[in-house]
Amino acid sequence: MTKISQWANDFVLSMLRTVVPIAWGWVLSQLVTHLPWLASVLGVSPGAPPPAWLVPTLMVGWYALWRKVEPKLPPWLTRLVLGANTTPAYAMEASLSGTSTPPLV
Repeated sequence: MTKISQWANDFVLSMLRTVVPIAWGWVLSQLVTHLPWLASVLGVSPGAPPPAWLVPTLMVGWYALWRKVEPKLPPWLTRLVLGANTTPAYAMEASLSGTSTPPLV
């Protein structure tokens, strides 16, 4: 695989693994606001638009939960909840630009 095609593949993977958890956060926030018992627990008015803090909170919680259990999941479930079952190789960007960066620890 060429450096450009690898970079494109990694870019698509990173976008999927960003957009899919955001979408799940939005879906969960919609469910929360339409389930009266859960809305009351969170102090949200049932049927009202979700408060500004709810979507990012659910998105981060969703992503953190699934990243934690990801090694134990079958590939199809990882694709469903995180968008892809592989992680992008971010080091490719540095090699394309000709600069070297220290590895992340």
